[in-house]
Amino acid sequence: MTIERGIPVTSVPRTLFDLAATTSVDEVEHGLRESEYLQLYDRLSLRDLLARYPRRQGSRAIRECLVRRAEAPGRARSWLEERFLPLLREHRLPRPQLNAWVEAGEMWFEVDCLWPESRVVVELDGFAAHGTRIAFREDRARDRRLRVAGYGVTRIAPEQLDDEPEAIAADLRRLLV
Repeated sequence: MTIERGIPVTSVPRTLFDLAATTSVDEVEHGLRESEYLQLYDRLSLRDLLARYPRRQGSRAIRECLVRRAEAPGRARSWLEERFLPLLREHRLPRPQLNAWVEAGEMWFEVDCLWPESRVVVELDGFAAHGTRIAFREDRARDRRLRVAGYGVTRIAPEQLDDEPEAIAADLRRLLV
């Protein structure tokens, strides 16, 4: 515990460790990725806490989060990306790099999900961000450039995650071979 503006608070790693005992692994993972993105570090890390309390409630969830982070670096920035990751886990598909940068010719693009070994990109598109004429046109130009650079781009809409998760998983399984 430390004092912040006169208020006793726990460090970010300790807060995540405590949350792991009462919330889902997905929520703890999101908190871990956000804390790293915001650079909220403490001299006492999650690994230190695991060493100190190896059997404490929540320690299994923290270990799982650390493995997931190592397997798929990056930060889920949208609710749609957060909904996509459990679908991958449920269907035992490999986790992508999140919000990764890809070079296509002389341009760089940030993509939602990247499997670099397979050169597969998944874009998770909500209508609010991609429903204008300009966005529609830019998305097509971007997809074309990525395709020329050897990346396959698959676009998934929010409704598809609800309506056709099995088909999405089957398609991704074929693409990731």
